[in-house]
Amino acid sequence: MSHTCERLTLNGKATDKNLDLYQEHIRRYHFCLPFIKNKKVLDIACGIGYGAKLMADNQALEVFAGDVSSSAISIARKKYVANNLHFQQMDALAIPFSNNYFDTIVSLETIEHIGRYERFMSEISRCLKFGGTLVLSTPNRKSVKRLDVSNQFHIKEFTQDELLELLDVYFKNIELFGQRKLSRPDKLQKLFKKLHFIINGIPFLGVLRDNLPYSLRHKIGQNIDGLDDDFSIRKIEDHQDFLYFIAVARKSLHASTLAENFA
Repeated sequence: MSHTCERLTLNGKATDKNLDLYQEHIRRYHFCLPFIKNKKVLDIACGIGYGAKLMADNQALEVFAGDVSSSAISIARKKYVANNLHFQQMDALAIPFSNNYFDTIVSLETIEHIGRYERFMSEISRCLKFGGTLVLSTPNRKSVKRLDVSNQFHIKEFTQDELLELLDVYFKNIELFGQRKLSRPDKLQKLFKKLHFIINGIPFLGVLRDNLPYSLRHKIGQNIDGLDDDFSIRKIEDHQDFLYFIAVARKSLHASTLAENFA
């Protein structure tokens, strides 16, 4: 397996940072709800399971939720229980279900952790029924670079064109949405951005910066970079910059022959 583990839990002290991450993530699961009603659903890389439980409680026929982490699955089984909800440890590169099994597959913030991402897409395609729906989210590489928020757990991040090219191999009717819009920087933002780099280059100023409350530093950073406080998910138009992509796609009829290329 060539993938990394990163998951969000709120078991510890609540902070602005992890609350932001939670808001982002739970909004993505709410976005999935129209696609799971009376459907057999797979939530791949489900973490501790709160999103899978949300879907199970909102008219999914059955939700199968898997994660490579046995400890995450253990927590999920204890914390979230429903007759139509099933947790199990699984490898995203070898999904333990038969061909054409699921009506909907949900993959949120997963593909960027997987080195063999083409194999991952092949497995999703194999398990998804023809005409079935994939909802996939992943960070926008262009925006990550602009915000300078690189993640050590991410193996491969995608530009908009790269993501669409990959999805187009297996899917049709691809719609691309965005979350956390970035505005184009004005003159004041560009000035503060330059000051940010100057401060980072002077040790004692960096120490002063690090002693500021995280909430204040985060708010300053958002204002400098134009990162939207709105967590809602919107259709992307004219290559607008968002921090995250959310793709909705249907499995194409010719996907079964293509899947063999990455087995």
